[in-house]
Amino acid sequence: MGAPANLEAAREAFLPFSTNVVGFVQQVRAQEDTFRSLKVYYCPMAPKPGLWFQAEGPLRNPYYGAEMLTCGQEVKPAAAAVQAAATSLNSSAARSRKNGSLSAGRDSAATNQNMGSILAGQQT
Repeated sequence: MGAPANLEAAREAFLPFSTNVVGFVQQVRAQEDTFRSLKVYYCPMAPKPGLWFQAEGPLRNPYYGAEMLTCGQEVKPAAAAVQAAATSLNSSAARSRKNGSLSAGRDSAATNQNMGSILAGQQT
């Protein structure tokens, strides 16, 4: 895999990497006191799931750079675990839709609506 052709391609390549790193960060900060200070952030404008981690604040959105540098909100550890579960469910729903399951779309929409409610209560 070569270097991305432009900034938009680099951001697309960043998404799966960031999503996996956030999953790891969620696990270690739940298990080890040393990592509890790691920050997970969510941006509703970023490509889904729109999560990234930072070692410390302030929030700096990696998806849109200077255009929306401070767009997003911190996701507290309990909500981060729920977000990770929802991401997993959404991935499963997407696979189901590819296989022809009509109920998967409804399940995914309900998950997204529930996540919006959870995240709205987690704003700092």
